[in-house]
Amino acid sequence: GIEKIINEKRRQDSERRLKKSEQRYRRLFEKSPVGIFKTNSSGSVEMINPHLAAILGFDSAAETIDYYNDLGEELYVNSERRKQFITRIKEEKMVNNFVYQAYDKNKNILWLEMNARIYQENENGSFLIEGFCWDITERRKNAEKIKYMGFHDKLTGLYNRAFLEEEIKRVDTQRQLPISIIMGDLNNLKLINDTYGHQTGDKLIERAAEIIELSCREEDIIARWGGDEFVVLLPQTKVKESEVVINRINEQIKEEKGELAVSISIGTAAKTDIEQDLMEVLTKAEDRMYKNKIASRKSARSSVLSAFLTSLKEKSSETEEHVQRMSKLAKRFGEKVGLSNSEQDRLYLLTQMHDIGKISVPEEILNKN
Repeated sequence: GIEKIINEKRRQDSERRLKKSEQRYRRLFEKSPVGIFKTNSSGSVEMINPHLAAILGFDSAAETIDYYNDLGEELYVNSERRKQFITRIKEEKMVNNFVYQAYDKNKNILWLEMNARIYQENENGSFLIEGFCWDITERRKNAEKIKYMGFHDKLTGLYNRAFLEEEIKRVDTQRQLPISIIMGDLNNLKLINDTYGHQTGDKLIERAAEIIELSCREEDIIARWGGDEFVVLLPQTKVKESEVVINRINEQIKEEKGELAVSISIGTAAKTDIEQDLMEVLTKAEDRMYKNKIASRKSARSSVLSAFLTSLKEKSSETEEHVQRMSKLAKRFGEKVGLSNSEQDRLYLLTQMHDIGKISVPEEILNKN
């Protein structure tokens, strides 16, 4: 009789401890700051705590359990990711830091991370899973933002120089040949900044970026190289094809109206041999861009040319008319024989400057009959 009394007391104590433990677990389950779940391998929810229900946009755990009958299709944005999870937990019995995209009740996309394990395996091959889950959407967004800012120019949204330098190394392979590079430079930016202020200058940079982006192909890599410089990397592109892109840019520039219309000087070059240094090709494109800048009437650099020509005009009025006739003839000639933009710029400069030596010749000699 005493033994029975002792055993009964032990049983009651054990029940009290179990009940107390269950109450603690229930409080932890209900009040936990992370999501707690139990699901089965076929894809339905067995149990879920209020915190995870709230993450998924539901008012109660019961509503959440009723909603998700097929996790692969209803919860996971990518159902293949669910299959990867099941395969992995089958093999390893436990999965930690598993990240996936999920739909909430309103079909908003969340980033979730979970730790899970198999806690019961059935004879038919199915199994039950339990684990913890938390919302990392804001963390992912911040990480993406930091990554974006690391590779993009803040003002224009284009890639920045650091990114492009890495891309130049990446695409510099035999398979990507020929590789063309376009370099563009916004004309008169310093003058505009000094006259109208940097806000106006920034708007001009943004507009120039828009024009270049609209004119390029989807696969072209566009970057803001410096304050007023842009570079376009064109893998598997011949110079002739890069000229087509330049012509599109120039056509858009022609449509710009007003005192602060965008003006861009452009040059291009291509790597056709794997032995060539791609950075030297970039330098060649830059050199051609500066020739285009001198030839452009809208560029401040062309004012140097204008000063020479004005001096020449003062020496001989006949020379100015002769230069203009030669320039028109050279333009028609260049277009007819299919010269590239950079070659036409050089030809234009040649016609403009071919009589420059007359500046140092006395007028009485130049004006002799």
